[in-house]
Amino acid sequence: MKKIIITLALILSSWSLFAQQELQMSHYLFNGLFWNPGYTGSTDYTRFTAMYRHQMTNYSGAPRTGMFSVDVPLRYDNMGVGLQLTADHVGVTTLTEVFATYAYQIRFTEKISLGIGVRAGVSNYNSKLSDLTVWDAGDVQFDNNTRNLMVPKVGLGLYLHGERFYVGASVPTLWAYDADHDLSVDINKASWLRRHYLMSAAYVFKLNKDFDLKPSVFAKYVNNAPFQSDLNLTVGFKEMLFLTLGYRTNSAAIAMLEVRPIEFLRIGYAFDLSTPDYLRMYGGTTHEIMIGYDILSKTAKFKTPRYF
Repeated sequence: MKKIIITLALILSSWSLFAQQELQMSHYLFNGLFWNPGYTGSTDYTRFTAMYRHQMTNYSGAPRTGMFSVDVPLRYDNMGVGLQLTADHVGVTTLTEVFATYAYQIRFTEKISLGIGVRAGVSNYNSKLSDLTVWDAGDVQFDNNTRNLMVPKVGLGLYLHGERFYVGASVPTLWAYDADHDLSVDINKASWLRRHYLMSAAYVFKLNKDFDLKPSVFAKYVNNAPFQSDLNLTVGFKEMLFLTLGYRTNSAAIAMLEVRPIEFLRIGYAFDLSTPDYLRMYGGTTHEIMIGYDILSKTAKFKTPRYF
């Protein structure tokens, strides 16, 4: 029995360290700063965004993630700065992160720019095995057994964008270091973390004066793991209502709704239904909510549609 408990503890405490080294969100279209620092300062708006995601809702100890970000364009210098705060809880493991982002926007034309961005910050991993319920009362392996680890990280991103499209790529954790490894420029020697390569693209088709159609893709790759992508199709109505249907390969079917009840307020909800049977056995539904507020930059000459 002790072996079973230890195995479960390892699974729970290592979930966010390995299976979710880079956090997952369905609202990537409406919060580009989440996955790509090159997005920073790419709009005329200062954007405040808060998100909450609860995975496998019927499963005790399932992943719960909260995120807050602010993205500020500096129009005179074609630059942007941003801040991301994240809290992620899985089983007995808690992850908290603070990242600052910066990007320079190279303007090719009046409407097309390339954002070259960097993010830097720190992640704190805390695992508390003493919070587990065990059958072997008094087992010293679980008494006051707390694991705390601070990991500095640096990431990069490119974000090519226009009024109706974007193409982006990023490595959120290009380098990281933890005290249990050697200090090295090679992330494989400096930490247990591995580089995740993220790519995304979208285009907006104007159907008529009221309706837009927006296909998009979000792809994720890490060495020695299956390639995964989100394939989404969004219908927009008068830039006020957006309905999205999508599929995450080998993982989930996705439905999202975003509304803008007033001009600068964004409210979104996403529902993920796990497609593999083994995930549905443990409560294969995920709920994600988002709320954001945009402030038009005083230096902006006119408002542009906020498709992304």
